[in-house]
Amino acid sequence: MTARRGKWARRLGLILGVGLAISAAVISRIPSTGGVLGADVTFLSSPTGELDVSPSGPFVQGLDLRPGSARRPANGSVSLLNQTGSALAVHVRALPSVIDLDEVLRVQLTAGTTDVYTGALGGLRDWTRGFHLEGGQSTELRVSAWIPRLATGPWKGRVDDISLEFSVDTGALS
Repeated sequence: MTARRGKWARRLGLILGVGLAISAAVISRIPSTGGVLGADVTFLSSPTGELDVSPSGPFVQGLDLRPGSARRPANGSVSLLNQTGSALAVHVRALPSVIDLDEVLRVQLTAGTTDVYTGALGGLRDWTRGFHLEGGQSTELRVSAWIPRLATGPWKGRVDDISLEFSVDTGALS
């Protein structure tokens, strides 16, 4: 009779263990979000010899960007300080880690009250026109990025790290 009880106790323990394992798996299941991932973008900056750029590194992160994200774009800014004693023309360009979002992602750069660039990310691979920064002067470079409502092209699940580079010259602004 004791052997019989032990046999039933093992069976009952096995059934309870399996039931608890199934319950835990069902409870901890991650709910579905429809299966479509948005685009993730991160803008990064680094200083130059003439410009102090703060913060250095990631300063804008847009997660799960989708068409129509212009209402809530990814936003951020860096402070640019002219460390020289001369007036500079500052130019900016982007070096994205992938080409996938070049035609889909829209970017706007503004330095103080100067619109430096507005357009597709791919157009920002070329140097922008310069904006003026006196010796010792600083300005905020504001960055906004979004995907327009009627966007076509690849954006689903794309991840792009976008490095901003700065070039300066003491010549005429262009």
